[in-house]
Formats: sequence, C-alpha cells, structure tokens
Amino acid sequence: MKYEKTHGLSGTRTYLSWIDMRRRCSDDKRRSFKDYGGRGIKVCEAWANSVENFLADMGECPSGLTLERDDVNGDYTPQNCRWATVLEQGRNKRNNVNITINGETKVMAEWCRVYGIPKRVVSRRIRRFGWDAVRAVTTRILRAGAQRFTRGADSHYAKLTEQQVREIRTDTRVHQEIAADYGIHKGNVSAIKRRVSWAHLPRPRSSLCARGMLR
Repeated sequence: MKYEKTHGLSGTRTYLSWIDMRRRCSDDKRRSFKDYGGRGIKVCEAWANSVENFLADMGECPSGLTLERDDVNGDYTPQNCRWATVLEQGRNKRNNVNITINGETKVMAEWCRVYGIPKRVVSRRIRRFGWDAVRAVTTRILRAGAQRFTRGADSHYAKLTEQQVREIRTDTRVHQEIAADYGIHKGNVSAIKRRVSWAHLPRPRSSLCARGMLR
C-alpha cells in the first residue's frame, strides 16, 4: 500500500498557528469569528490549503511569538503577517487608544504600565467621570489609609475646581444660592466653608490676616 507523504508539521507551533488562522476566518461557530471572518478577513489563496506554503513564507514560529497582522483590517497574506510578541500584538488592536504625553505617543496600556495605574481605573476615569486621557493616565491613586483616590480636583468625584472652591469660601450669599450657581447641594457649600471638605487647600491670606495669623 502506498502512503501519501505528509508535511510532518502536525503539533508544531507553526502548524497550530496555521490551523487557528484558518478557523478564525472560516469557522462561524468560533467565538472569534466575528472579529475575523465575520468582518471579511480572509486567508490568502496560497496559504488557505497549504501549510507548506505558509511555512515557506513565514518560517518556523519562534517560541513566545504568535501570528500578527500589521494591518488589523487586512487579510492574512505574506505581506501583512509576521511573528510578534504579546506586547506587540497589544499595541496593534483595533480598540487601542493612542495618548500623547510630552510629545511621546503610546497606547493606553503602555502608559498605564509607565505610570503604574490599572487600565480599568483609567478607562473608568474617561468613560464614567469624563476625564481627558492624559489626566486619567497621569493622576496617581492614593493608596495610603482609607482614601482610595486622589483628593480635591483630581478626585474621581470632584465636581468643582480648586478656584471654584476658593470662590465659594469667600462668597457671602446664602448657601442655597451658592449651591444653585455651582450645581451642588447646599450641604456641600457648608462643608466647604467649614473646611470639612477640601481641607487641603490653604486658607487665603486675607483670612489668615483677619485671624492675626499673618503680620
């Protein structure tokens, strides 16, 4: 009996990458199909039915690397594919957010590593609290004691700026009127004036002079 010669690649990293690539684009029962075949991503004709052609173009899959497309909207072709690290792949996702700080641009995940802030915290700051991306990444979290987040204007929950707090402290109108102007509860106005909240802001010089604390 004559046996057909096989490629001898079964079970190798290269073969498994080839199989996974084809399934992403053709198996509509796979969870990942919607991000590949479901978006019209295809495997080029030369690779579709030949792992040997795939190996000839890509070489053996190096340890620790996976198959990556440079153009995430492009097909699997020799011109668009390379072996890449997990970190490199993370930089090349469709949902990446690029942030420029001091003239340097990185994806959000990289900036989170630089500043030591969890990505989920940065995402929540942007989506829930409306922070701009640079502020969300560069504002540190206070971990000491019971206070989880930074205080004052850098807090997740701050509705006022430091300048507005200073204005409220010197405003002589009734608390209800001040609260209406700044969109806060009158109890917050009272807390600000009594320095229960925003206590870290220094007292104005005029107030210190009136108390005889400055000469």
